[in-house]
Amino acid sequence: MLLALSFLFVLISPGGAFRRTLRRLSAAVLLFPSLFFLSLGIFLGAVWAGISWGCYWSWDPKETCALITLLVYALPAHGKMFPFLIAAKNKKNTVFGGYIL
Repeated sequence: MLLALSFLFVLISPGGAFRRTLRRLSAAVLLFPSLFFLSLGIFLGAVWAGISWGCYWSWDPKETCALITLLVYALPAHGKMFPFLIAAKNKKNTVFGGYIL
């Protein structure tokens, strides 16, 4: 839910300084906690599957889509480490991430 809100904030935000502030706010307030809880959910789901079925990862569609969503939303979170990935493509990555979600 938080990832979808982050996606909507960036899409509907107007240009200029307000947009930059809104982008920073959405990254700090929405993106990082969402990534944490998504990672936690994937990890706990794998632990539960290992206990229940004896297999941590089985590549079913739900697990694969959760992993793809995590990887897509991890790109903006690591933007300071890899600025060439995010520099001019921030809105495109957000649209793509919302589509994946």
